[in-house]
Amino acid sequence: MVRWQSVRRTVAELALVVASTALMVAGYYTISALVHRRAGVEPVGAQRLTDFAPISIGRRVTLPVFGRSPDTYAFVLVLSPDCPHCVAAAPLLRALTEQAARQGVRIVLALPDKAKDKAYAATLGARGTSTVDWVELGLKPLGTPMIILVDAGGTVVKYWLGEPSSATQHELINAVAHPSDVANYPRRLASGQPMFTESDLRATSGPDSITIVNLLERPQFKGTRYDYPAVNIPLDELRFRSLQELNPAKTQVIDCTVVATMVCDNAVKELRMKGFRAVAMDNSGSGECPDSAKNDGQ
Repeated sequence: MVRWQSVRRTVAELALVVASTALMVAGYYTISALVHRRAGVEPVGAQRLTDFAPISIGRRVTLPVFGRSPDTYAFVLVLSPDCPHCVAAAPLLRALTEQAARQGVRIVLALPDKAKDKAYAATLGARGTSTVDWVELGLKPLGTPMIILVDAGGTVVKYWLGEPSSATQHELINAVAHPSDVANYPRRLASGQPMFTESDLRATSGPDSITIVNLLERPQFKGTRYDYPAVNIPLDELRFRSLQELNPAKTQVIDCTVVATMVCDNAVKELRMKGFRAVAMDNSGSGECPDSAKNDGQ
């Protein structure tokens, strides 16, 4: 009898240990889930960027009004500490922030995570500048580095994408001193033909006479809107889908806003070889080719 009582007591103790362990494990995962849920309430960095429309001329960033005067401008520097092109452009970025401080022009740094990247912002000599997360812009950056010129209401009037060339560096320094004087030179195809803007199309073509062809991959195309009929055909699908989905009676407008000039050339040539009327469109407002842009974290 004594032996059976000992066995029952041992079994009861083991059951108690197992139950206690189960409760501890359940409590751990419950607390962990609550912590992760809380951390995910306010997305930072690249989270949810695919849900945003891409930055383009005429769209507004969701930042406070920069000034009362209509001729007030500000520069938004979209950067990432993991971007090698940003590292290479660091001397220029420091020069821009220093000159902007002297000129009284506002500079805003847009970083993947403004809290985590605080030390990186300090290396740019950006004391006194505003710092925001990428997602706070309300638009999807096209790459890094990206320098955006906005007016008093936050409307994008020009941007520079990728590691700036020598000519672009000179243009940026002058733009800080005289932002309203910055000219938007159109990009050109290899043939020398200038690329249209959507404003040009609006002035010369009706919505029934053209189709805009967007070459981006499907996740990148999400959220992109046009004032004209548009179709999303990634470049590697253009050869066989064009004959099935494009109307030869219309002019096909290749959207090259965030596409390298060489890629755009190939797309225009591909459609023309198949008998389509094809032209190129660029809404970036910049002559800078985005070949060197690095899409970090996007």
